[in-house]
Amino acid sequence: MRIHPETLKGLIDYNPNTGLLRWKRRGVEFFKAGERQVNSWSSWNSRNAGMPCFCTLSNGYLCGKVFGTTLKAHRVAWAIHTGAWPEDEIDHINRNKKDNRIENLRQSDRSLNNLNKKISKTNKTGFKGVHAHNDGGFVAKYRSKYLGIFLTVEDAVAAVSSEKLR
Repeated sequence: MRIHPETLKGLIDYNPNTGLLRWKRRGVEFFKAGERQVNSWSSWNSRNAGMPCFCTLSNGYLCGKVFGTTLKAHRVAWAIHTGAWPEDEIDHINRNKKDNRIENLRQSDRSLNNLNKKISKTNKTGFKGVHAHNDGGFVAKYRSKYLGIFLTVEDAVAAVSSEKLR
């Protein structure tokens, strides 16, 4: 079930300058008829209104449940701010998974998102898209496209840079 962004706006206060998402006070209309009778909406508001909506998971992302659906905070922030769910992935520009300021979020595809990753610890060259080949030389790749094996790391880096400009 995908929750409409307008519904999220009614439930969650998003500050685009800080990236914080907090629960809003809920009206009785957000609760089932039986729950209204016992005023559970009142106790929900006293416990949750103004509190952060999401908590950090082991993978570093802020996640939480809205009407039983697990959502990632950066996708909720995007939906609330733009009024639409992202078409693909949302990338944290500064790589901080908890920084959900709108200026730090951008729509991307898997390929662009992967380009924003840190260099792998096993990468001995120090350059994204370039790694040492077992038989000598350096392999260059860009967005999963194989660019070849080069004699020097500089030539491999140049090939990756050239491909980025296309």
